[in-house]
Amino acid sequence: MTRLRTSMRWLTHEGTGAVVAQTTLTRIVLLGINFATGVVIARLLGPAGRGQLSALVIWPPLMASLFTFGLPSALLYYARTSERHRTALFTIAMLLTAAFSLVMIGAGILIVPHMLVQYDADTVHAAQLFMLLAPEIMLTYTLAAFMQASNRFAQFNQQRFLPAVLTLIGLVGVSLFGALTPLTAAICYLAPPIPVFLYTLWCVRDIVGISFAGARDEAARLLRYGARACGIDILGTVSQQADQMMVVGLLSAASMGLYTVALSISRVPYLVFNAMSDVITSRAIGMPPEELTAIVGRATRLTAIGGTLFSLAIAAIVPFVLPLFYGAGFRGAVVITDILLVEIVASGIASILAVAFLATGRPCTVTLVRGGSLIVVVPLLFVLIPRFALVGAATAILISSVARVIAFAVLYRSSIGTAAPSLVPTLDDLRFLVHRLQRSHSPGTVLIA
Repeated sequence: MTRLRTSMRWLTHEGTGAVVAQTTLTRIVLLGINFATGVVIARLLGPAGRGQLSALVIWPPLMASLFTFGLPSALLYYARTSERHRTALFTIAMLLTAAFSLVMIGAGILIVPHMLVQYDADTVHAAQLFMLLAPEIMLTYTLAAFMQASNRFAQFNQQRFLPAVLTLIGLVGVSLFGALTPLTAAICYLAPPIPVFLYTLWCVRDIVGISFAGARDEAARLLRYGARACGIDILGTVSQQADQMMVVGLLSAASMGLYTVALSISRVPYLVFNAMSDVITSRAIGMPPEELTAIVGRATRLTAIGGTLFSLAIAAIVPFVLPLFYGAGFRGAVVITDILLVEIVASGIASILAVAFLATGRPCTVTLVRGGSLIVVVPLLFVLIPRFALVGAATAILISSVARVIAFAVLYRSSIGTAAPSLVPTLDDLRFLVHRLQRSHSPGTVLIA
């Protein structure tokens, strides 16, 4: 019992290892909730209904990511390096985000009908109406960046966790009343982030505030950095979502339902990479190149080991678990899931390598790589989806992710000033991991340093 209490105290510590553990644990619980949510939706709506739901809810987060104009990245960078100006930076970033969100609403309303040509008018109109909820998503991204810069990872994780809880509660409640449809399910997905955002803002009221000191200079700084970083958001979002946009536009709602389920299952191992990236991105800013490379290299190799083992375990059970929980109608998603599990490891490795470029103030390099990835994936999707359907879509993004890893490795020396870290795990990495796990009860343990 004493050892358990000691371990729990370590989990509440603010060291890098503890924060990674907290973030990973949050994501594991979140994945469990999302799994339960996915099962409820799949069982009650079937592949076609699940596909229609995806067509409704994909647009607000997609458009929000496209129209952030790099402000979350800019706020994270400057709030971390200019602590005296944090309040003013936060104020200006939130106001700029709100202004950009108005442009985003109009663009979304115009674009949606052209992307949902295979869906009925009611679905199209509902998807347009849901665009009114997208500004809150943009504000959430900006607030999340500020919490990362301020090392408020408890609230950062809370903001990600609570919407999923409320969504599951809403879906179960609607189901019990026999009112679950793609439309009501979409409301359950898109409405909860609004109260969660307001609650999180209240929880971090001690670090946020309103200040217009040097507003013009701070706005200029944010916009300059954002202009260089927005390509990361735009190209990253399009390259990551291009497959879903193409599937929803070229294939049936049932195919979209199968692809959505395969995609959600295959994203599970990404929690290993995402948790590490969330933490080291803010903490790596300002490190000397040699130290930065050592930490990024070790983080990449350790997360690659964890992500690969995670993917292999999921691939082994998916043929049995997927039809059992989701229903026989989703059996066709098994092969797609296997391909996407390989892709997520490559994508995760690329995301950790990208930290080195962002931490040294080189977002343009990440934008360049994202652009190259998009140039690769879009033609592949156009060629492979008509010929191989969902297998083609999954293969296209796998090739794109591998190309992104290669590009980061090639550009590393010219951008960072040191040789790219080796991606091959060593015995020293394994010994390091075992040593850290054995010392996990110590509050001072740092996972990757």
